[in-house]
Amino acid sequence: MTVPVRSLAGQQVHGWALTVSAGAIEYWRGEVTSLVRGLGASPQAVEVARLGVSELLSNVLKHVEGRWCCLTVCQSQLAVVVVQVLDRSPGVPSVRCPAWDAESGRGLWLLR
Repeated sequence: MTVPVRSLAGQQVHGWALTVSAGAIEYWRGEVTSLVRGLGASPQAVEVARLGVSELLSNVLKHVEGRWCCLTVCQSQLAVVVVQVLDRSPGVPSVRCPAWDAESGRGLWLLR
């Protein structure tokens, strides 16, 4: 389900309620990439948003029962773009420097 673009306290807000599947992550990466690019973000910001969506949705797929989440992209009047994923998990992800040989925990740390 797509939530239409709306203005909220000077922000443009785009949002989707979705159930994450492995095959859908690439689709959402593309949607957010197109949207952030369309908002006038730099190529570097577009890439960070694309990688962030991949990491956040992968975490939902791996750690959240039911795999339901809300993906939002907001642009403030200051031209700051925020990509966020809200899910039903009661825990907050830990963002800390992973061990050099860790197989998990790297994504959020790299994007911090």
